[in-house]
Amino acid sequence: MPGAGARTPGVFLTGTPRSFLGEKNMSYDYEVTVKIRNERILSAIRDAGYKNISEIATEMTNRNGKNDTYIRGRLYSLVGMKIPAVLMSGEWNPLVCDLCEILGVLPETLFTERQMKGVKKNSFVRTVDEEELLTLTAEYSSPDRLLIADDLSRTLTTALDTLTTREKTAIVKYYGLFDEGTHTLKEVGDLIGGVSQERARQIIRKGIRKLKHPKMSKILEKEMRPHALY
Repeated sequence: MPGAGARTPGVFLTGTPRSFLGEKNMSYDYEVTVKIRNERILSAIRDAGYKNISEIATEMTNRNGKNDTYIRGRLYSLVGMKIPAVLMSGEWNPLVCDLCEILGVLPETLFTERQMKGVKKNSFVRTVDEEELLTLTAEYSSPDRLLIADDLSRTLTTALDTLTTREKTAIVKYYGLFDEGTHTLKEVGDLIGGVSQERARQIIRKGIRKLKHPKMSKILEKEMRPHALY
């Protein structure tokens, strides 16, 4: 058995084993780092057909001619809420305006009032015991999780079947659904008829818009109900 301070893959054991401690001086077993990011922005980026921040940073660079590394760094800071979305003057940060123009959304949809101000610290360390760690990192192979994954896969198939063949193929290949590896826009374009990267992106975005339609939401709700967990 490893002693205090020993490492297991991906986890640091920072506490002393409890058997060596009295109840009053009980130490925690693990140290966990929690990072805070704006999921509203990340979700909008995915919905627009971009795989990650780097991809949309490249798009912004192509549009305004600024340095790609600089824009990528600023975007990461915006997503991590290290920089405010609204300036002291009360106006939106120009970076937010550029991002919204590409995503086709309003700035208000990407931030709560708290997120607009940014945070001084976007990560913190928490100490947990063995039981808490197992809860946080529960294995995805547990029966309940496998059942949920199966339900989601079945529902996703139902939703994708409502799209055109090109839209379905483009989304599945680009995002690597159903355990398929992800593909670049160029690769997706080649797979759906040799179209350009921009055309492939448009097809992906059109498919995603269809999946978000209220009519589709009802279909998904009906499909999920028989498999819901109570």
